[in-house]
Amino acid sequence: MEMERKEEVICPNCGRFVGAHMACPYCGTKVPKRMSVMLFKYGALAVAFLGLIFLYLAVRVIKIPVVKVKDITETMNFAYVRVVGKISRADVYEGGSLYLTVDDGTGFISVKSYGKVTEEIMRMDNPPEIGDRIDVGGTLNITEGKRSLTIQTPDRVKVIPREEWMGKIPAFKTGDITRSKIGELARCRGKITNIRTFKGGRTLTIDDDSGSIDVLIWDTDYEKIPNKEALQIGREVSVQGVIGSYRDKLQVQLGSPEEIKIVGAKEEVAVAPSVMAPPVAVEIPILNIGQITKDRIGQTVGCQGVVTQYEPFAEWAMLVVSDETGRIVVVLWDKVKNQITDNRVFIIGTKVTVRGKLGASREQLQLVPQRASDITVKGG
Repeated sequence: MEMERKEEVICPNCGRFVGAHMACPYCGTKVPKRMSVMLFKYGALAVAFLGLIFLYLAVRVIKIPVVKVKDITETMNFAYVRVVGKISRADVYEGGSLYLTVDDGTGFISVKSYGKVTEEIMRMDNPPEIGDRIDVGGTLNITEGKRSLTIQTPDRVKVIPREEWMGKIPAFKTGDITRSKIGELARCRGKITNIRTFKGGRTLTIDDDSGSIDVLIWDTDYEKIPNKEALQIGREVSVQGVIGSYRDKLQVQLGSPEEIKIVGAKEEVAVAPSVMAPPVAVEIPILNIGQITKDRIGQTVGCQGVVTQYEPFAEWAMLVVSDETGRIVVVLWDKVKNQITDNRVFIIGTKVTVRGKLGASREQLQLVPQRASDITVKGG
């Protein structure tokens, strides 16, 4: 036996040690091996090859787990997961960076892509837009408590346009909405039994005799609801949105003003057309810049001041307007900028009046005029 083992590792021609080699690396002579060694060697290769095949199939077939935003912890950093929710913000920046904010009913998460991945996503039949529902997979990144998800491949992105998913929302009795449905879409109706306001919004408690649930409405949506004055205790409403929770209490989170309807409102308008007041032009308030704060995001406001900075970019331009109380960034998209005929607007030192919709980017407030007439030279 000892002799057989020696023959397997010693070259029969030159007598040198060859180990596991099938042929002597020095003289090229074939070295005989036991059948068991041969089977082990090629069997190991076969197992490794089959393992790669099964690994590939697992990656392609096994579904990536869906996580709730509220359940994401630091121990999940760099995990590959899926998030399903509604897009509440969508920005594409020069250079191919896509930034989305996705709300799954339990919280918000930033979703990002870069370069060619962004290009392919924006070429999809349904590129992501605000109000759409998205099913997206990617790598989690958690830094200093901030959560984000980076898209690695565009085939992990599925976008359902708002018009499509709104038509498929299932109807529930309020008592049938449980914690297991958090993050899902639902439609229900009931009578308003309580109204609570808070900074930036309000909640309506609706009851349909099977139970009750809160309906979250942000002020930016509330201001656009037709007949919002009729949203009083005792009024019946139909609502739809994402099931979420706040302080362990379930709620329906509206995503737009169209997602709440006053039951019977159309009939009431039809029988009393004579009492309807004629449309009144809404006066946009002119504020000191220091009075323009985050709680006004989504509202249309105005200010007066001096142009202290101007920077043109590829598809937009930035003005900084200042007064004695502060400064604010004014974003002029090309469709507005190209219609401005008074070029004094772009000259530092010009006094201007600006009106626009208040937004924010990277925690910085921005005023976005909707038309050329929203920015004028003061006294001009």
